[in-house]
Amino acid sequence: MVIAVGVAGAFLVLDAAGSIRLDVARAGGIALVSTATMVLAAAGAGGALLSRLAPALLDGEDSGLFALGVGLLLWGLGGLGLALFGGLGSTGVVGLAALLAAGWLARPALQVPRLPPLAQAAIGVVIFVGLIDALAPPIETDELYYHLALPAKMLREGGLVGGVLEPDGSRPMILHLPMTCLLLLGSDIAPRLLHLVLTVAMLMGCVSIGRRHLSEHAGVFAALALAGSWSIVHEAGLASNNLPAAFAVLLALDASLRGQRIGLVLLLGLAMSIKYTAAGAAAGLILAARISWTSRLMVGVGVVSVVAPWWLVNLGQGLHPLFPFAGWSGDVSFEYLEKYGFGRQPIDLLLLPWRAVMSAEIRSFRLLGRISPLLLAMLPVSLWHARRDATTRRLLLVSVVAGVVWVIGPHWLRYLLPALPVIALASAAGVERLSVWGQRALLGCLIVGLPANLGPLLPRLADRLPVATGQESEADYLSRVEDTWPAMSWANEQLPEDATVALLYTWSGYLLERDYVLGSVEDHIPVRHWLLTHQEASLSDLRDAGVTHVIVGRIGFLHKTYSFLPEGEFQSEFLDPLALLEELLLREAVLIQEANGVRIYRLPVRKNTLEP
Repeated sequence: MVIAVGVAGAFLVLDAAGSIRLDVARAGGIALVSTATMVLAAAGAGGALLSRLAPALLDGEDSGLFALGVGLLLWGLGGLGLALFGGLGSTGVVGLAALLAAGWLARPALQVPRLPPLAQAAIGVVIFVGLIDALAPPIETDELYYHLALPAKMLREGGLVGGVLEPDGSRPMILHLPMTCLLLLGSDIAPRLLHLVLTVAMLMGCVSIGRRHLSEHAGVFAALALAGSWSIVHEAGLASNNLPAAFAVLLALDASLRGQRIGLVLLLGLAMSIKYTAAGAAAGLILAARISWTSRLMVGVGVVSVVAPWWLVNLGQGLHPLFPFAGWSGDVSFEYLEKYGFGRQPIDLLLLPWRAVMSAEIRSFRLLGRISPLLLAMLPVSLWHARRDATTRRLLLVSVVAGVVWVIGPHWLRYLLPALPVIALASAAGVERLSVWGQRALLGCLIVGLPANLGPLLPRLADRLPVATGQESEADYLSRVEDTWPAMSWANEQLPEDATVALLYTWSGYLLERDYVLGSVEDHIPVRHWLLTHQEASLSDLRDAGVTHVIVGRIGFLHKTYSFLPEGEFQSEFLDPLALLEELLLREAVLIQEANGVRIYRLPVRKNTLEP
């Protein structure tokens, strides 16, 4: 294998046709080394801690996965320490890496699971797709406003960010602080490689945990169902938090079934600190754990204590502990549940499991994702098998609890992703009882679902491959596919280095190489909240807060998108703030650039006036 990798690498470097540019290969190599170094360091720290607190979790073939999960928690907490004391720089990050790597002095014996050929092939496809996305410039909305934008802001400011002017930074940063370290060491490729590593680890964990608690085939079929789902593969090479949360939940499942309380606390605390939508799976895992009710209560308290630092940071800034999800002043709603899914009438909720597989749409608010029909096809056998298998009943219990919590909230499939590996294992629990022909029929169902799930990825990969290999420049690619890039590029070249920009109705914070505030969350709530609460003083108050320029995105709100809102409420919450902004820009700002409908304004310095 080493010889094959060496020959392949030499071919790429020496290829006269220039299939990949050396500067691109160099950037990818630096990112790969940085990611591998930090991942190994974190695994060493996690292995050392588990060897003392929960050694049973290191007994199996997947001990390396548990070490990585706990190591990620330690990495994030260490990054929190650096951020609180202004140490998010090269020296601090290298010191943190050395501290984590010291865990290998305890000599934890770590392994990775053995995988059958079918699982290897599925994971290989995920790695291929993920590598192209990781090497190409970021264009996904969530990366541009959140997952890469926040690490870049924390590096620029040297610590944590947050508050009404920087609301995304008030979320838990247990994953984004490791991403910040990698962004410093290996460009924006490295955080996405970390996400790819955690995605692959999740798929490997499905195989090994399914093998341990169910059967040889259950874990493989669960992994195939995940690897055959658009919602999983689409995110593999992006910077995101859904699949890392799913990885933590999957490991917590094993701890729950083995009755490992300390491991359950650490892993559920990690999952909840990555993404709050893991709450449903966390509640189900605590209920299904093979521990006493007293221990369940203690585990719940422990999980809260792991998440609590992020609540305390918000409280220290005078915010609601769960800000930005709660605590906005006035009548502004953070999220409109009616906007998503197929409806919220009782019949709609009953049909949701079927529709989530058979009728989901990738590019609309009707779940915004797609999962393999294999999950649905395996379920009846699992329900039949549950009559005589306690482990299957526990898995189904977790799935039901997680599903109910998901149904209560927004009906987007990405909010279900943290629980999806558990749901996949629950669905695959009975496949061992099928004949060979029955299992082949399930594989046929997987294959039938591939065009709808993986087919939409092919045009995207074909479009991104030239820029990923350096055949197309990043600037040309972004100019072609990202509407905000011309304006952001102009701002990067022309605005003063000390400029502070307010991003209004635009998501593209990561593309801007200047300090900025506001930006967008959900339905542009930070901007709408600012305009609704500050009214006529909106721009002047931004100027008083140090803002020198404003970038306004191209935006238009349609009532049919919010048809559940009365006309008057839609007018007051969406159209009136936008009209107010346009009026204030005409009166108080100077337009200096416009491209693709994205406008850049300068806020003149207010002249001092003498009171008579």
